[in-house]
Amino acid sequence: MAANSSGNVTHDIQSSLEICEAVFEFARFNLRSADSVGRKKGGVLLLKFFAHPLLEKFRAETLESYFSYVYYVKPESSRSESREGYFLCQGWNP
Repeated sequence: MAANSSGNVTHDIQSSLEICEAVFEFARFNLRSADSVGRKKGGVLLLKFFAHPLLEKFRAETLESYFSYVYYVKPESSRSESREGYFLCQGWNP
């Protein structure tokens, strides 16, 4: 899920953050924990975002508080100048 790019960087970053927050809230109530699935990296969430310090703050304060592993992923198919990236979150610990 991603917002349409508007060309306004401030708006696009805010939209990206709002979607990540909404998806995280959904995950909080629907993901099974790593313990319940019997795997250290169980309970997985993949979030698409546009790089910005606000998203790094979201990662540090929210994602890393609830997941054992949070990785930054940028696919090879993504242009190098693109701000697009993904957070791969594993090991859900509510």
